[in-house]
Amino acid sequence: PAAAASPRSTVDGAAPEGGKLGFGPVSLMSAQVFLRGQLCRAFVNIKPVLPGHVLVAPARSVARVSSLTPAELADLFETARAAGALVQAAHRASALQLSVQDGPASGQSVPHVHVHVIPRRPGDLEAGDDVYSLLEASSGVIADAVRAGSRGDAAGLDAAWGGLSGLGRAGTATAAVDEAATQHTQLDDGDPSTGPRLRTASEMSEEAAWYLSLASSRSR
Repeated sequence: PAAAASPRSTVDGAAPEGGKLGFGPVSLMSAQVFLRGQLCRAFVNIKPVLPGHVLVAPARSVARVSSLTPAELADLFETARAAGALVQAAHRASALQLSVQDGPASGQSVPHVHVHVIPRRPGDLEAGDDVYSLLEASSGVIADAVRAGSRGDAAGLDAAWGGLSGLGRAGTATAAVDEAATQHTQLDDGDPSTGPRLRTASEMSEEAAWYLSLASSRSR
């Protein structure tokens, strides 16, 4: 069985200052957050490459791992460990993929340190390493969206998000997914030839609320 969530982490998704959280130049909804460490938080992803793909980032906006304080670095991976235990159990996975893209040349799309936490199951991809190609492709169009948004280019932003919607999970051989997980992650929607669409705010909030309820039940 997966390890229990860290006692230092909380499941308080409330956000300060009006319900928005910074993630580089991107504003997150507080409802996307499902787990908080002392200095970091875990939140659901607008475009997961596999069911349960979530992100963990420090609350402070820091672009590179080398700029994190020792306390932030420790809490980043402690929070990733706790979030990983939760999503692995939620999706009945047998393994986890933890990935950090550190700097633009590595494929980092948002200039804010973050860990990709991805539950893995046998047969979820034709080749296990295909996940890196999916992350790289996804990161490219997210970077375009971030750049367009930062310069106020509405048309460029729409085009970038449209490109992200068209990214499929090429080469996938998806294993059967637990019915509850499918219901709460909404990853089965969209054209099978292009993969799942971007999730709506309500869908992401529902997924985070599901994780929150699971975390609360596991802590009892």
